[in-house]
Amino acid sequence: MLESNTTADTTPVRVAVAAQFTQEKASSLHQLALRVPPGTSIDLYFGEVRECQDAALLLLARDVITGTAHFVFHGLTHHQAVLLGYLGLPAWPARGWTPRRH
Repeated sequence: MLESNTTADTTPVRVAVAAQFTQEKASSLHQLALRVPPGTSIDLYFGEVRECQDAALLLLARDVITGTAHFVFHGLTHHQAVLLGYLGLPAWPARGWTPRRH
Protein backbone atom coordinates (compact mmCIF):
# COMPACT_ATOMS: atom_id res chain seq x y z
CA MET A 1 0.00 0.00 0.00
CA LEU A 2 1.14 3.51 -0.71
CA GLU A 3 0.23 6.18 1.78
CA SER A 4 0.69 9.80 0.78
CA ASN A 5 -0.20 13.27 1.99
CA THR A 6 -1.04 15.25 -1.13
CA THR A 7 -1.76 18.94 -0.75
CA ALA A 8 -2.82 21.75 -3.06
CA ASP A 9 0.48 23.66 -2.77
CA THR A 10 4.08 22.59 -3.33
CA THR A 11 4.54 21.20 0.17
CA PRO A 12 6.61 18.02 -0.06
CA VAL A 13 4.51 14.90 -0.54
CA ARG A 14 5.52 12.04 1.75
CA VAL A 15 4.91 8.52 0.46
CA ALA A 16 5.48 5.49 2.66
CA VAL A 17 5.96 2.38 0.53
CA ALA A 18 4.72 -0.73 2.34
CA ALA A 19 6.24 -4.22 2.38
CA GLN A 20 6.11 -4.77 -1.39
CA PHE A 21 7.06 -2.37 -4.19
CA THR A 22 5.38 -3.74 -7.31
CA GLN A 23 4.73 -2.46 -10.81
CA GLU A 24 1.20 -1.57 -9.71
CA LYS A 25 2.57 0.60 -6.90
CA ALA A 26 5.01 2.21 -9.32
CA SER A 27 2.03 3.01 -11.57
CA SER A 28 0.27 4.60 -8.59
CA LEU A 29 3.35 6.75 -7.98
CA HIS A 30 3.33 7.69 -11.66
CA GLN A 31 -0.26 8.91 -11.33
CA LEU A 32 0.67 10.87 -8.20
CA ALA A 33 3.62 12.49 -10.01
CA LEU A 34 1.27 13.59 -12.81
CA ARG A 35 -1.12 15.24 -10.31
CA VAL A 36 1.34 17.32 -8.27
CA PRO A 37 2.49 20.78 -9.39
CA PRO A 38 5.84 20.92 -11.24
CA GLY A 39 8.79 21.08 -8.87
CA THR A 40 6.98 19.38 -6.01
CA SER A 41 9.19 17.15 -3.89
CA ILE A 42 7.94 13.57 -3.54
CA ASP A 43 9.69 11.98 -0.57
CA LEU A 44 9.64 8.18 -0.91
CA TYR A 45 10.22 6.07 2.19
CA PHE A 46 11.37 2.53 1.33
CA GLY A 47 12.36 1.50 4.87
CA GLU A 48 9.51 -1.02 5.21
CA VAL A 49 9.97 -2.61 1.77
CA ARG A 50 10.85 -6.30 1.97
CA GLU A 51 10.15 -7.24 -1.65
CA CYS A 52 10.97 -4.92 -4.52
CA GLN A 53 10.42 -5.75 -8.17
CA ASP A 54 13.24 -4.55 -10.39
CA ALA A 55 10.66 -3.75 -13.09
CA ALA A 56 8.92 -1.43 -10.62
CA LEU A 57 12.21 0.43 -10.11
CA LEU A 58 12.49 0.78 -13.89
CA LEU A 59 9.07 2.48 -14.00
CA LEU A 60 10.05 4.70 -11.09
CA ALA A 61 13.34 5.67 -12.77
CA ARG A 62 11.37 6.70 -15.86
CA ASP A 63 9.32 9.12 -13.76
CA VAL A 64 12.38 10.54 -12.01
CA ILE A 65 14.10 11.17 -15.36
CA THR A 66 11.15 12.43 -17.42
CA GLY A 67 8.81 13.95 -14.85
CA THR A 68 8.57 17.41 -13.35
CA ALA A 69 8.43 16.30 -9.70
CA HIS A 70 11.60 16.03 -7.62
CA PHE A 71 11.97 12.60 -6.01
CA VAL A 72 13.83 12.13 -2.73
CA PHE A 73 14.51 8.57 -1.64
CA HIS A 74 14.83 7.32 1.93
CA GLY A 75 15.62 3.81 3.12
CA LEU A 76 16.77 2.26 -0.15
CA THR A 77 18.91 -0.82 0.03
CA HIS A 78 22.29 -0.72 -1.67
CA HIS A 79 20.94 -2.98 -4.44
CA GLN A 80 17.99 -0.68 -5.09
CA ALA A 81 20.20 2.41 -5.23
CA VAL A 82 22.72 0.75 -7.56
CA LEU A 83 19.97 -0.56 -9.83
CA LEU A 84 18.43 2.92 -10.08
CA GLY A 85 21.89 4.16 -11.06
CA TYR A 86 22.08 1.56 -13.81
CA LEU A 87 18.65 2.67 -14.98
CA GLY A 88 19.79 6.22 -15.66
CA LEU A 89 20.23 7.99 -12.35
CA PRO A 90 24.04 8.27 -12.36
CA ALA A 91 24.07 11.23 -9.97
CA TRP A 92 23.20 8.85 -7.17
CA PRO A 93 23.00 9.71 -4.31
CA ALA A 94 22.98 13.41 -5.17
CA ARG A 95 19.27 13.30 -6.05
CA GLY A 96 18.47 12.77 -2.40
CA TRP A 97 19.13 9.40 -0.86
CA THR A 98 19.14 8.23 2.72
CA PRO A 99 20.45 4.67 3.01
CA ARG A 100 18.52 2.07 4.95
CA ARG A 101 19.83 1.60 8.47
CA HIS A 102 20.19 -2.04 9.55
